Amino acid sequence: MTAKKIVEFMSQLRLWIIIAIFVAVNILLLFLADGSARYEVDTEDFYSVARALASHGAFVDNENPTAYAVFRQPGYPVVLFLAEAIVGDDPSGLIVTLQILAVLLIGVLVRAIAGHWIPGREDLAFALIVLNPNIIGTAHTLLPMTFYSLAFAAAIWAALRF
Repeated sequence: MTAKKIVEFMSQLRLWIIIAIFVAVNILLLFLADGSARYEVDTEDFYSVARALASHGAFVDNENPTAYAVFRQPGYPVVLFLAEAIVGDDPSGLIVTLQILAVLLIGVLVRAIAGHWIPGREDLAFALIVLNPNIIGTAHTLLPMTFYSLAFAAAIWAALRF
């Protein structure tokens, strides 16, 4: 084996080890964490907009359908609405799973960015994202930050790519 092939193999091995740790940590959190811990103070605000969207077909206040509910970004209530339409009453498991996958995708985008700007440090950048306790904790709560971070990472990747 040449030195280049050894380096490539070690990089792939590091990447798979990081992914395995990420999957193990998230599976542990999914099964060991209390399901009520997924809900934050702002979660009910997003859910009320999603419920109003389901019952009134618009971004309005559920108690007063003539008043628009525009104090929150509309993207996350739409995701909650769609998840509730697919799963039923409690879509929190689906949302958390989607947010965990979003964290993995953010890591892939950051790895691609790092590979372009600081070659040889791609796996470190990937690990810093997907093994960050704050990012993992946020992905396990019903808040829109993970999806917004994915949109931001995709925008940065696209801007640097083109």
